Amino acid sequence: MGSVRLTKDRKNHIHRKAIRAFELANPQPTLSAEIKNLIWQGAYGDPIQVACRQFVEDNRSALNDRQINITHVETDRVNYKFKLDNKERGIDFHWPTERKLFGGRNAYVHSLHNGKLGGNSDEDNAKIEEAVRDNATQFDQLTDRYNEFYNQTKKLLLECNTLKQLLESWPAAKEFVDPHDIRQMHEKITRKQAARRRIDTSGVDIDSLNQVVLTSKLVA
Repeated sequence: MGSVRLTKDRKNHIHRKAIRAFELANPQPTLSAEIKNLIWQGAYGDPIQVACRQFVEDNRSALNDRQINITHVETDRVNYKFKLDNKERGIDFHWPTERKLFGGRNAYVHSLHNGKLGGNSDEDNAKIEEAVRDNATQFDQLTDRYNEFYNQTKKLLLECNTLKQLLESWPAAKEFVDPHDIRQMHEKITRKQAARRRIDTSGVDIDSLNQVVLTSKLVA
C-alpha cells in the first residue's frame, strides 16, 4: 500500500470540503413566509408610510414639475433589528419581490424594527418578535456546532501525517479526499518500482549517469 503524506495543501482541501459538507447538512434557519409577510404588512400599513403615500399622491404633479423625489427605498432586502438578552441583534432576509417604503438611509436594504410596524396589531408584532428571537437562538446554536466541527476537523488533520492515519481515525473523511490520492494510497509498490518512480519524477537521466560509471571502469 502506498503512503500518501498529508501535505498542507491536501489538509486544506479536505478541510474545505468537510466544512462545505457541514453547511449543506446544516442550512441556516430562516423566517417563515408568514412572518415575512407580517413584517411587510406592518411596515406598509404604518401611519407614516400611509401619510407619505397620500402626500405623494396628492402632490404628484407639483413634485414632478419641481423634480422632487421623496426619499424612499425599493428593494427586496430587509434587515430587521430586535433585542435578545438586552443586546441588539439583526436578521437579514428577502421578500419575494422588490417593495417600496419611504424613508430609510440605506438605498439597498429596508431597515426595520418593531417600532416601524404600526400597521400591525400588538398581537401580530408580538408574534414577529417571538419568531425573530427564536431564529436568533437557532442561529447561535448552529454557530456553536459549526465552530466545534471546524475546530475538531482542523485538530484531527493536524495530528495526522498520512492519509492512511486520517482514514483510520475518521473513515468518513474519504468523501473529502481527492480520488487520485485514494488510488495512490491503495496502490501496491515494490521497492524497485518506488526507486524507478523517484527517478522518473526527479528528471534524472540514469542512463547518462551509468555511462559515466561504465566509461570510468573501462578507462581505469
